[in-house]
Order: sequence, then structure tokens, then C-alpha cells
Amino acid sequence: MSEEYQDKIVPIAVHIKYGDPMITSISTDIAANRDGQRYTPQLWVNSKNAMVLAGSSIDGAASIQNIRAQIDQHIASNVQVAVGVSSITNKNTVNVRYKHKALESLDGEYYVSVYLMENKIFAQQSSSSYNPTEHNYVIRASNSSSFGNNISEEYLVNDAIFEASHTFIINESWQKENLFATIVVWKKEGDRYVVINANSNLVY
Repeated sequence: MSEEYQDKIVPIAVHIKYGDPMITSISTDIAANRDGQRYTPQLWVNSKNAMVLAGSSIDGAASIQNIRAQIDQHIASNVQVAVGVSSITNKNTVNVRYKHKALESLDGEYYVSVYLMENKIFAQQSSSSYNPTEHNYVIRASNSSSFGNNISEEYLVNDAIFEASHTFIINESWQKENLFATIVVWKKEGDRYVVINANSNLVY
């Protein structure tokens, strides 16, 4: 799906089991944010599970068809919040600049998170038929909590723009050339966080 839709979607991989070394408190928090049935693997479009089950098994062909339909529907929908992100990599740090703009006046509780992510991680995975397995779109760190910082009311009015930056310290185990930044705007609905919009930008 990421290859098919390229820059029209923002993939995020959430690791939660099988002894994956990519498991973090952020990934487990996002996984816990799901509603309905919880099993793996699952592919979600925004905040909706797109998998189709046939009994207790995943129907692969029907799931792919449903994923495409949900992505196409989202692409055709109106965007409430525009988001952008850019970054500069130094020797041991990544400085990420990000901004969001309300395209209409918004009601409710909104949050913005910035994630430092990594591609091309080769690691053992107990559920894989071959190892090491390549992992992409892996969250390494966030600018705040798992779902970011609350957006104040003054930036939820039509045309209001918020800009900020955050500096990440690069862990020596990360591959600097495969790092990139992702911004996500969430809306809190009850106990869940729902994706509103997202954007990514390579850091190298």
C-alpha cells in the first residue's frame, strides 16, 4: 500500500508483540488506542480497522480491497487541519520544524505529535518465515507523550497557524541515513485519539 499510494498516505508501523526490538511505550500506547477486536497483523486507515475476517482468519484479498476503498475515500474528503514538517540533521541531533493550520474553526480537544521514525531496520521476528526481517515506518521517539501536545484553542480557529520545533537526540543504534520525521494531528474522542491528518519528510 505504501508503494502504491506513495506520498498520498503516511504509513506508521506499530510493533507490540513477537519480541520485536522496535516495541516502545509509544507503539504500545497507539496499539492500545484501537477499538474493537485486537489481533495481529492489522492494517488501519486513520482510526478504522480495514481488515476483513472470514471466520477467525484474515481474508487478504478482501482486506486489500477494503484498504484501497478507505484510502480513496479519505483522499477525496475535506481536510480540517493542514500539516507540514521539515528537519535538519546534525552530527548527533535532528531538529524538526513543524506547523499546522486550521482550515476551519474546530471544536473539541486536538493534539499534535511529532515522531522521529526509521526505515530499513533488519531484526529478528519470531512470527516471520524468514529472518532478519526488514521493518519500515518504525517510531523511534516523540516530541512529547505518545499522542503529543494539546493544541490550544487559539490555534483551532479558522486560518490560525502554529509553528514550532523540536530537537531529537540520535541514538547510536539508529541509522541516521534512514531517519525521517512525521507529524500527526489527533482529535480526542472519549478515551480514544482519532487521526485527523499527518505528513512526513525525510531528514537526510
